[in-house]
Amino acid sequence: MPYRLFHIIRSALFILFLAVPTQCTEIIELDLKTDTERLVVDAVISNQDRYFVVKLSRSVPYFSTEAAPPVNHAQVKMINERTNQIIVLQEDSLLTGHYYAEASPELLVPGETLKLLINQPDLKREGNLESYWATATVPEMVPLDSAQIRYNATRETWQMLAFFQDPPEVENFYQIKVVQNNYTVTRRPDEIRISSDQLFNGNYVNGVWVHSIDASNNKSQFEDGDKVALQLISISESFYHFIFAIHQEINTSAPLFTGPAANVPGNISGQALGIFAVTAISEYEIIFDSEIHNQ
Repeated sequence: MPYRLFHIIRSALFILFLAVPTQCTEIIELDLKTDTERLVVDAVISNQDRYFVVKLSRSVPYFSTEAAPPVNHAQVKMINERTNQIIVLQEDSLLTGHYYAEASPELLVPGETLKLLINQPDLKREGNLESYWATATVPEMVPLDSAQIRYNATRETWQMLAFFQDPPEVENFYQIKVVQNNYTVTRRPDEIRISSDQLFNGNYVNGVWVHSIDASNNKSQFEDGDKVALQLISISESFYHFIFAIHQEINTSAPLFTGPAANVPGNISGQALGIFAVTAISEYEIIFDSEIHNQ
């Protein structure tokens, strides 16, 4: 066969090969087992609360499109383990599954332990009254001396800077929030910033960049006269690890052999899910001025 004819035939076959579909799509339905229904507890209280709030619900399957059903008619208490002072939380008549009590600042003594007790109707539907509990240590508040807000044009980011003295000889854990006109700007789990004091233990934190707000689509996030507050929130080590685990679950896992998503471990007894934590908030407020902060 002449070389030219052979070359033409080979090219034609190659083009024909490319025209043939090389992949197909098949819908695979996974028959996944559903875990036993569990109690879910959301109980984070602080020294700034007007009311202590505990939210109770039932767990739902991972692929469920339904909202988690509330747990009604539970008996919810908080107890100071040293003084034995008891606060009883009552279920809201309109917002079921939410249990409230007027905040008692005298209950939040730094270094002391609070216990959360939950007695509720038959969650497992076995005819038995179930009980759950958790404890949390009240942290010491670390006061903010001042804070600054600065626009970084290169990164298209609002930077929040903090100034405070980290207590020496104590391992501290912090959560950072930004509040604008009494509305928390950083609300989503992936926006929660946490830090230990490993890099600055016992030192003065002099204008460290502690939080960012993306300004790539909204440089006008702040307007003149806005009250922008930076919150330095002292948290326990267990709450720090709880938030860290949430970050690991919601962020994309790139390694090939990364394990599957799992329930975030909390501190509630009886294999319940969720967290009971006490926080101490220090806040510094800034009145936004575009001539100063847009520089």
